[in-house]
Amino acid sequence: MFGRFRHQPAEPDGPPDLLALPPVPVGHPLGLAAVPPDLLGAYLRHPVTSIGALDLLGPEATGFVGDAIRRRLREGGVGGPGLEPGELVAGQNAARIARMRAQGIPEENIRQIQAMAAAKAAERQASGWTVRFANDTYASVQPQRHGPEATGFQSMQHRYRHQYSRTESEERGESLFAFAIQQVRNAPYESYHDGGTLTAGGRGLDVTVQSAGLRSNHFVEILAGLGAVTLRVLGA
Repeated sequence: MFGRFRHQPAEPDGPPDLLALPPVPVGHPLGLAAVPPDLLGAYLRHPVTSIGALDLLGPEATGFVGDAIRRRLREGGVGGPGLEPGELVAGQNAARIARMRAQGIPEENIRQIQAMAAAKAAERQASGWTVRFANDTYASVQPQRHGPEATGFQSMQHRYRHQYSRTESEERGESLFAFAIQQVRNAPYESYHDGGTLTAGGRGLDVTVQSAGLRSNHFVEILAGLGAVTLRVLGA
């Protein structure tokens, strides 16, 4: 399982009891960020350091290479705290403004461009949450309302069902990874996972949870717990 080859933070034996959802503020405007980290950590049986808006780097990577790149970026201060709106690294706004002024761009246009960059960053962060665990490991959680296009959950559910409705000729032509999608048993919401991605379905909306660096023997159950708590907070 992911992260087993690294030092793992102390956690109780056994996976979390996914059906024992903790009392959470349903419908709170902050969503998952309104849940106290210690309460979430106790439910997941894995220590949670913080819960905040989606990282400026976007959703977490789901593979080892992507996770290693993100770790290096974080170590370099990319997307870290203390940045100005619209920045990924310290000083980015100042450098951008200086460059535009050198090109003769009017101040009013510069202000509009800065406002657009800040709005885009705020929109991206508002699309989900980043959960930070012990040992600086992370997971991202993103809700997706039901609409004309399939959500991540609906797509994964369809692929899971297709695994068990194939003909023998189809099975012979499948790769070794054909049965990669697995359903999570004993979860309060219907949930599926494929590598570092887990999806859970609710009423009116679904959630996608992603992580590659989470260090736990109960990786899948922790991601399923995150999805379940998020759906409960959102009233789904």
